[in-house]
Amino acid sequence: MSSNTALATLETEYIPEWDGKVFTWEEALAAAEEVEDFIVDGAISSATTLLYGESKTGKSYLVCALVAAMVTGGTFLDKEVDDRPWKVAILGTDDNAQTEYVKRISTALPEGMVPPVDIFQLPIMRTPAKWKSLHKKILDQGYNFVVIDSLTQAINGTINSDETIRDFFDGVRLFVNSGIPVLVVAHSSEKTGPNGKSDLPLGSSTITQSVRHRVYAYRQNGRVFLKFKGNHIAEEYRMTLAPGAGARFTVLEEKSLAALAEENAKKKADREAKKEAAAQAKEQAKQQRTTATLDRNARIAEYVVTKCQGMKPATVADKLSQEFGGSKTTYTTNLSGGRAYGALLSVDGAYCWTRKEV
Repeated sequence: MSSNTALATLETEYIPEWDGKVFTWEEALAAAEEVEDFIVDGAISSATTLLYGESKTGKSYLVCALVAAMVTGGTFLDKEVDDRPWKVAILGTDDNAQTEYVKRISTALPEGMVPPVDIFQLPIMRTPAKWKSLHKKILDQGYNFVVIDSLTQAINGTINSDETIRDFFDGVRLFVNSGIPVLVVAHSSEKTGPNGKSDLPLGSSTITQSVRHRVYAYRQNGRVFLKFKGNHIAEEYRMTLAPGAGARFTVLEEKSLAALAEENAKKKADREAKKEAAAQAKEQAKQQRTTATLDRNARIAEYVVTKCQGMKPATVADKLSQEFGGSKTTYTTNLSGGRAYGALLSVDGAYCWTRKEV
């Protein structure tokens, strides 16, 4: 069918006009040259970033540290924040999210500073109209960075539903398509794998597919660890932080996940080598003990044959205890029961002791 025929066929039907965006090559090229991939290099995307982890890992404090750095022109985790006048909208779902965020952000601000930050009470986003209304409010008020805390309480449905998650991120894209970066706070999966707890977000796999950049947070031995993964970073990496007072963190180490995997593989190989060496040493010691025991049993048996003819087992045991040390009772038991050196000896009714043929 030719294109003209196909068009003529379509014109007989009612088809709504295409309302999606179309970019010319020149427009797309200009946008590519103008828009950076990150507002914090390798850490916070200029599109959508997902910050997730278990409860009590310090996710909200990390958000507060980021917001404080944005509005004061400081650094976030020792990285420069894109230099622009930021106005931040925090969309909180918890009760009293406004008081918690104000208190936490204040710990990283100069005393008395009133930052360009507002906290919205975010309800369950049940319809596209809700998202459009919120999007209009954000644009009208001039906000240029949005935090959603948290995904779980904002969605209209179950976290495991692909459709629910798609609806949520359709709303998030309204902001991103308007040039507003969005940071979404979520929980991590509690599933475990061969390397410990999963570093995937809780719920539908569509979550992972819907974001440009992911930051996985977890705590261990009083430290906070962040794993950074995404489409635009040159190499995925992990950062180790020491939490300070309030929304303050000290970066202790930054290392690529590839280097960490290599280190872990080496540590595992070293552990296996030590385990194998210990097993070999244990076996060698066992063999040495066995050899020493056999030699001692042979010497005791030889002593009985050469020094104890005509003696009863009790008398022999007494002499052995004096000659070789140890308990007389043990010697009596072994001679009478045919154990150890006793197994090497035969005795007749006249107490004539002889070596058994082996």
